[in-house]
Amino acid sequence: MSEAFDPALSNQNQPRDDSLIWTLEPMPVILEIEQLLRGKIFNELSGVYEQKVEPLMSEEGINYFVITLRKVINKNTVLANLKEEDVNRISAEVRKSTINFIFMNYDRFEISKEMFDHIVETIDHQVYCFLTRPKDAGERNRLMTTQRHLESHIQRDNANQKKGFLGGLFKSRENKEYEQVMN
Repeated sequence: MSEAFDPALSNQNQPRDDSLIWTLEPMPVILEIEQLLRGKIFNELSGVYEQKVEPLMSEEGINYFVITLRKVINKNTVLANLKEEDVNRISAEVRKSTINFIFMNYDRFEISKEMFDHIVETIDHQVYCFLTRPKDAGERNRLMTTQRHLESHIQRDNANQKKGFLGGLFKSRENKEYEQVMN
């Protein structure tokens, strides 16, 4: 899972706006959590994750969290319509599950007791922030608004292209009269 997610590789045969795909794709959140658990931080200048501290747990433990978090951090969730109570409930469930998992498996996954709070907060903050996106259908509404703007822009461009090299020479009489009134 240490490879960077490339949104351009998903759904290659479908026309799309890559920024919308990137916005809806939950994998960057999973990747960020994974890299933080590995002790790595993203360097904006170099564009790669750099090792800053020792991993917070074993590889097996990191893989467990990545798999477990996919139940919450996924496309279905980001397009949901969650109420504030849902966001808080799901966040609390993930937090409780994380605490229980660490408490029951810290020896098996080589988690030092000093890192308990840090791991819980790392996961909790990322999950909570992710869950605020679908709060009150916010992400879905933003997506629909963006789509409407794109369609409007495309229609306007298509209308301008239809004028062609004649520049609207054959405009309808009503349009010419309207332009005269407006000018």
